[in-house]
Amino acid sequence: MPANRSDLFCAFQHDFKNMMASVKTLISNNENERALCLIDEIHNNLNNSSIIKSTYSDNIIADAILQDTADLCEKKSIRFIATVHLPGILPMSELDLVRLFTNIINNAVEVCYILPASERVIEISDTCIEGWILIEIINSYDGIAAYNGKKLPTSKPNKNSHGFGLKTVKEIVENTGGLIFIETNQKEKKFLLRLHIPQRMTD
Repeated sequence: MPANRSDLFCAFQHDFKNMMASVKTLISNNENERALCLIDEIHNNLNNSSIIKSTYSDNIIADAILQDTADLCEKKSIRFIATVHLPGILPMSELDLVRLFTNIINNAVEVCYILPASERVIEISDTCIEGWILIEIINSYDGIAAYNGKKLPTSKPNKNSHGFGLKTVKEIVENTGGLIFIETNQKEKKFLLRLHIPQRMTD
C-alpha cells in the first residue's frame, strides 16, 4: 500500500533535518567542498519533491534553511516571521548563501533564547530596489549591550571567542561588493542587521 502524503512529508522532513545538520557541521569544520556536494544533493531532492513547497522564500536553498529555522524557533518558543523573495541569480555561491543565513540565524536565536518566551521574536524580510537586494533581520535581545562596531551582543561566557558569525556575514556580503549596517535599540530591545547586496557581482 503506497504511503500517504502526510507520511511522505514526515519522512522527507526527517531526512532533510539530518542533511541540514550535516551541512552545518561540515561548514563549522571548514569542510566546504563536502558541504557544497551535500547542498547540491539537498537542492536536487527539493527540486524533485512534490510534497514540500516554498513557504518563506522563492529560493529553494533559502526556503529550506528558513523551514528548518521555523521548526527550531517553534521548539524554542521564538516567534518567527520571514518573507524572502530573492532574485533568480545571486552574486554568491549556494554555499555562501547557506553560510550567510546560517550565521545570521544562529546569532539571532542565541540572543533571543535568553529572554522570556513572550519577548522572543525574529523577523526576516527583503526587498529589491535599484539593483540592490536589501535583507533586514530584526530580533529581540536583552537590551543590555549596545553594538560596539565589532561584535554582536552575546550571552556566551567567553565573549572574546565569539563574534565570528558576524565576521563571516560581513566577509560574504563585502565579497559581493555589498555593505552591512547594524543598529541596537536598547530601549525597545531590538537588534537590527541590514544587508545591502548588489544583484550582480561588482567588478
